Amino acid sequence: MAEARVLAVLLGALVLIGCPTVDDDDVGDDDVTECVPQDEIPYDGVDQDCDGFDLTDADGDGHDAAEVDGDDCDDTDPDSYPGAEEIPYDGVDQDCDGADLTDVDGDGYDAEEVGGDDCNDDDPATHPDAEEICDGLDNNCNDGMPHTEDDDDGDGWMPCEGDCDDADDTVHPGAADVCDGVLDNDCDGVVDPSESDDDLDGYSDCDGDCDDSDALTYPSASEDHNDGIDNDCDGRIDEYHVCWDGSGEFVTVQEGIDGTPDGGAIEICPGTYQEDLSIDDRQLTIAGGGVAPEDVALIGTGTADVVSVVSITGESTEAHIRWLTVQSGGNSVKAVSIGDSTAVEISEVAFCGGAEGFISYFNIGGGDSIAINRCWFCVQSCPGCYPVLINEYNSAGSIAFSCNVVDFTLQVAAHFGSENDAVGSWSVNNNLFSEGNLSFSRHAGDEPRTTESSRRNSESQFPPAIVTS
Repeated sequence: MAEARVLAVLLGALVLIGCPTVDDDDVGDDDVTECVPQDEIPYDGVDQDCDGFDLTDADGDGHDAAEVDGDDCDDTDPDSYPGAEEIPYDGVDQDCDGADLTDVDGDGYDAEEVGGDDCNDDDPATHPDAEEICDGLDNNCNDGMPHTEDDDDGDGWMPCEGDCDDADDTVHPGAADVCDGVLDNDCDGVVDPSESDDDLDGYSDCDGDCDDSDALTYPSASEDHNDGIDNDCDGRIDEYHVCWDGSGEFVTVQEGIDGTPDGGAIEICPGTYQEDLSIDDRQLTIAGGGVAPEDVALIGTGTADVVSVVSITGESTEAHIRWLTVQSGGNSVKAVSIGDSTAVEISEVAFCGGAEGFISYFNIGGGDSIAINRCWFCVQSCPGCYPVLINEYNSAGSIAFSCNVVDFTLQVAAHFGSENDAVGSWSVNNNLFSEGNLSFSRHAGDEPRTTESSRRNSESQFPPAIVTS
């Protein structure tokens, strides 16, 4: 009890010190007590600053200090209190839960930043006891990933995801299966049979080998002209080659026509050949060897007695001409003249007038069967040139015409001899020509009569004219 009295006396003295008495009536007695503000001392139970309370929340974060039975574990830091955001790995217990945050992902393993063994504390699936899965991550924190999770070729696919060749970025699941002979590009476990090279000639089916059982048959192979086989896989059998540089069997086209056996084929190497051609009583196929018709140009010389770039005659002639350009030159005012022939087919040929221009494209004096298909007609470069499309048609046979005429005035003349005035038939592809664009007139006299058609404007693709140097 004595100790209690002493403590009460001391506390009273402290109160008197914090709030000194003031004699306000000049009588000399301490009859009124006023509080004089002083620096507040926290947690001592005394109201030094006269605000009516002792200081119990020194950092002002709204939580009393632990020293006065509050829940603020650090009353000197306004960022530390129950419910505050915890900053991991800084050694400070901001949320007053009794410890710093060292296991952010909550997987039970402390982060390496605080000396723990969790190599990725943001992923609860990554820790020393985790199972390694195919995700490109070190899931079990063993300082590395298996090679099956590498993407060495950078194609976005790992071997564990099905990349069957991680050294080639063109090989992975979903890749396009291309013709490379050896690779399973899409990793489906199957190499396209067309990529095999069964005859070991260096070419597979998808490379263009037209007979993968014959090592002597492949693209660019030498053509044997007597074996009945398409040795070089260009779609023509036993063909001869005309090449201006001497790399073929013939240098000029006419040499090829004269030297190729009946029933044979001639392939013309890309280049310009200025000569007048004559096909008489022959059975031949003549084709340009370029990637486009304009890669092979036939330009007439136009000598005094030859006015056609290509002259086809002979009752037994069967001629097939395709994939090249016929251009005027000198006096070559007609592109193709056709006499009495059994069959003529002209397909995928460009006709370009050049500086001199053509008077007519086709001069047809006879023929049992004539087909002119998928041809192009370049705009004449000579002023005022209005070529006749088909002139002097005088035949008991038939003609089938299906070509593309673009942006020039087209004239058409049909001439029937007096004895064949009503003979002959025409077949015109109405998708390309209407009655207003193509018209014919018959004339019994010696001179053809022409009619001019309306101008046709359309968006169509055709090779450009070749300019003779």
